[in-house]
Amino acid sequence: MGLPAEAATSIALEQYRANVNLFSSLTFLLARSSSFAQAAIIVATLGYESHRPSYEIAVAPPAAGDGMVSVGALQRSAAGNLSIASFSNT
Repeated sequence: MGLPAEAATSIALEQYRANVNLFSSLTFLLARSSSFAQAAIIVATLGYESHRPSYEIAVAPPAAGDGMVSVGALQRSAAGNLSIASFSNT
């Protein structure tokens, strides 16, 4: 599109917020529904865009939405210890 960085960033952030709001609304509706109110847990991955130790990225949609249980990934070291996977978001 050839937009300046500020405009492109604003558009991207608008879409990100819209996605988070969509998933927050979904969990809100499910929590109020008599069919799901006490039986549903919504679990979502928190994203796999990080490149530890260089950088970590925050939780991504849908796990960024209110009411979501977010899960990440673990990896085992050569010594057999578990740690947060290098690709797992925060």
